[in-house]
Amino acid sequence: MLPTHHHKDDAKWIKDQLRKLPHHLTSKAMEAYSGVYLAAINAEPEEHKKENAARFAANSRLRIYVGNVLRIPHPTTRT
Repeated sequence: MLPTHHHKDDAKWIKDQLRKLPHHLTSKAMEAYSGVYLAAINAEPEEHKKENAARFAANSRLRIYVGNVLRIPHPTTRT
């Protein structure tokens, strides 16, 4: 599964990043990715820069988010 808004060339990388997350966080990550992607594409005034700005913003956000989540200990079982 992929975010609604993304660049097709980033699909494999996005899937790889999402697989690193605990399952309950993947939907949140995909929604945020799409939101950042759309915000960046709409914020860039120059047409030829829109796609790159969106990819950079969304991929950077996902990379940082995954890194932060992986640093937090998540229990795998409840006692």
